[in-house]
Amino acid sequence: MKLKKLISIVLTLAVTICAIPAMDLHAASSEVEYIKELKVYTKKGGKESDAKSWCESQKAKGNGDWKVIPGNLNEGASGALNREVGVWLCYTTTTDSTKAITDMAVMNERGNYSGAAYKKVLEEQKKVYADMVSNMKNMLEEYRKNVKNKVPTALQAQSFLNKYKEDDSGKLLGDLLLTISDDDLAKLLMEANGQIVLAIQDNIAYGCDTKESTWLERAEKAQSYEVLRNAYIKSYNCNTAIADANL
Repeated sequence: MKLKKLISIVLTLAVTICAIPAMDLHAASSEVEYIKELKVYTKKGGKESDAKSWCESQKAKGNGDWKVIPGNLNEGASGALNREVGVWLCYTTTTDSTKAITDMAVMNERGNYSGAAYKKVLEEQKKVYADMVSNMKNMLEEYRKNVKNKVPTALQAQSFLNKYKEDDSGKLLGDLLLTISDDDLAKLLMEANGQIVLAIQDNIAYGCDTKESTWLERAEKAQSYEVLRNAYIKSYNCNTAIADANL
């Protein structure tokens, strides 16, 4: 009896193992679908059938084979978005991996998912990132100068940033920062995710350090707060308010 049981177990394992390559072969022969486009469909008092109708209308117009993910994303929500507004996520797919979505950036949306609200958010974000660029200007100039002079810390920062590539220009990020305009830098920061923004800030700051002395030693050479403040005021063309804000 034990022998029969052992043979039965071995045969079962053999059948199971033999089935695996067939399953793998079947999976390999099927086409993989990727997400190509995403759109949010919203309608006050809307139903899922409305979202499906929109998808069908887009298909009829030749704008792609749109599908809707079941479920109202705003159901039971609280906060700024009106609960009466139905929200559904629609998408198209592709088997071409080069057309697949590989990265996304999420922006805070206040309001009701309208085009006007989106434009308002963009304008607000532009100001925020323009201020960020203004604050980074001196560091960016120092980074560029140190790369030109082959300062080791700046070259290390450039090498790390070059692990990323900017989509629009196709340039490596560390190289791009050597020539990028203020407007394009603001646009880059606005479109990038938080991790990349922090990487840019941290590495530019690192690239400014010549390692000849520590920041504390350099601060001590300023002798006093007033001397340091006056140096800031002078560097900001005697604009006391901006100098104090940056200090």
